[in-house]
Amino acid sequence: MEDEIRAGRNSDLTFFSPNDRREILWNARLTPLQARFTRLPMREALAVWDAATTAEKAELTQELIKKKNSYMRKAYNEGTKDKTYRRLEGMFQ
Repeated sequence: MEDEIRAGRNSDLTFFSPNDRREILWNARLTPLQARFTRLPMREALAVWDAATTAEKAELTQELIKKKNSYMRKAYNEGTKDKTYRRLEGMFQ
């Protein structure tokens, strides 16, 4: 659905819940790489980041920062400082 909207095709979203429609429309504003990246758990997103080319990293930077902020906030509130938390802390200091 997101790819169809990105391509400029009219898509019937009436069968989706309001929340799903909002998410589909939001993700359609992203590139396919960014949209898929945002759905990954943080650990897997970091693996994608490690394998990404310089151009892909440029495309993913803003999404990585958003994911990092969300992950760090949640981990801090839960008192978790796992390996992923420590890696992110090191990357952004």
